[in-house]
Amino acid sequence: MSQEKNQPEDGNGNDLNKIEQQLIKANPTLFKGVPEPKKTEILRLFSMKLSVEQIIERKITSHQGPLPQWEDLEKYGKIIPNGADRIMTMAEKQQDHRMALETKAIGEQLSQSKRGQNFGLTIGLTAILGGVACILLGHEWSGAFLGGGGLTGLVSVFVIGKNKQSKSLQDKS
Repeated sequence: MSQEKNQPEDGNGNDLNKIEQQLIKANPTLFKGVPEPKKTEILRLFSMKLSVEQIIERKITSHQGPLPQWEDLEKYGKIIPNGADRIMTMAEKQQDHRMALETKAIGEQLSQSKRGQNFGLTIGLTAILGGVACILLGHEWSGAFLGGGGLTGLVSVFVIGKNKQSKSLQDKS
């Protein structure tokens, strides 16, 4: 004995009339003698329980990586002509591109490091030789300051550079 007049949805997309009809099919005397407001409350609670169970039963999947899972690849193959093959080709091209970029970046880092070492050596030797020249010309204090300062600067740059490199390697580990 369903009343279809003013039973709205429960807010979760479940039509209370449909729920009531299903329950009455299972047990025709279920709502006999139950006042309309109480019946609506019962149907809403039952609907909320159904919604929670639907949420709990939903399969939640997570995937990380360049390729979809094989089941998804198979579906793409059915929807898009050669879809799975096209996705595999795209992933292979992306991997080749990434490897080329990494190779270039490593090469540039090595080149920059060598240039820095050569410039550092040139500046350090120039300072030391300049200090020696000053000392030989009779300017002992200037020579000692220039040579000692150049040597100290060179040593400190290498020590600080090594410390930063060690920290960087530890952070990546």
